[in-house]
Amino acid sequence: MIDMNLILFGVCFLITVILISLIFTNLYANHIYKGIRQWLYGSVLFFFAVLIYSFDPTQTQEINFIFGNTAVAFSMVLFSHGTTKFLDHENDSKELSLLYLVVFGLLCVFKYINNQVEIRQVLMSFYVIYAMLRLAFVSFKYFDKPGFNYLKIHFALGLGISILHTLRIVLILLGIAPQTSNLFGVKYDELILASIALYITVMIAIMTVYINYKSTGILKNERHNLELESMTDYLTQLPNRRMLQSYLSNLMSKHKRFALIITDVDGFKDINDQYGHDIGDLVLKEYARVLNQHKRQQDFIARYGGDEFIIVIDDYETNDTLEKNLKSKLAEVATGIEVASIQFRIKTSVGVALYPTDGLTLDELFKKADSALYHVKSNGKNQIAFYQDIKSERIWN
Repeated sequence: MIDMNLILFGVCFLITVILISLIFTNLYANHIYKGIRQWLYGSVLFFFAVLIYSFDPTQTQEINFIFGNTAVAFSMVLFSHGTTKFLDHENDSKELSLLYLVVFGLLCVFKYINNQVEIRQVLMSFYVIYAMLRLAFVSFKYFDKPGFNYLKIHFALGLGISILHTLRIVLILLGIAPQTSNLFGVKYDELILASIALYITVMIAIMTVYINYKSTGILKNERHNLELESMTDYLTQLPNRRMLQSYLSNLMSKHKRFALIITDVDGFKDINDQYGHDIGDLVLKEYARVLNQHKRQQDFIARYGGDEFIIVIDDYETNDTLEKNLKSKLAEVATGIEVASIQFRIKTSVGVALYPTDGLTLDELFKKADSALYHVKSNGKNQIAFYQDIKSERIWN
């Protein structure tokens, strides 16, 4: 003899464990996967229904009759609503709710006016079959779409429960009362109830594992994108100061020599004053695009702030070759930039500091490159100055 109470206790325990897992899944993944909350609520209601049916399978008490059937019905509504939210599909939960009101009215007729347990059971089974087949049908339509393999679980869930309830109806039509007839010492109704509960438990477990697995990958991608955004200038899409410092620190840790070059757009304030800040921003974007377009693969370019940009070159031979490289880059920018049908002749002042010659820390290098830039600004602009040559007043025109 199989101890049905023990089976139901085991099923309830499994559902409880899965529900706890689904609760945490809802907390951490609900913003990624819509509908998890509805599946969670539906699982809670179904768990409640299992408890009611296990203590009163024939529904002799009115409170069990009302709340047991209602819990099952609205768990179906919530499972369906969660799936439609997940798919951004048209919500059919109102239709299922209205259908249950009709079914519940008939249940009351066949309990209080003409007490027919079998008819009530058939009505509830038909309702569950209808709700689950709708769930299976909606899921099936999305099978071929990328990233929707997850819906095969929903399809299996809907089809499996529909088959179990169809078996229940067949037994009733054959005159075999599911609530009293036995199979291997277990009542048919109890066996079907336990099977459905176990089936839903397994499906929820699979859903939980799958969602957490997929969410982990999505969250990793989101974290990577956020880190990338935090190191990218919003206007020019070039690396920003944070990424620049990381890049320079990496070069210094490898003891590689490099040139830290600060460029400043001459007369940019006049562009803003004459054409407005929106045009000024577009000029900076185009300036950054041209500068980045003509850099070598090994060069690093970042926006430092305002109209200042940083170029890092770590494979130059001499100061003269470095100067020629810079002049070539700036010549491309100086050919002219067109923004909003306006031609701008861009001139650039440049200050250069060398590592490790001019400083051993980032702070020293930035200060000395900035000093060289200020020296150019004070001596006619549109020139290139190396910090080590400032004392001798040597500036390349």
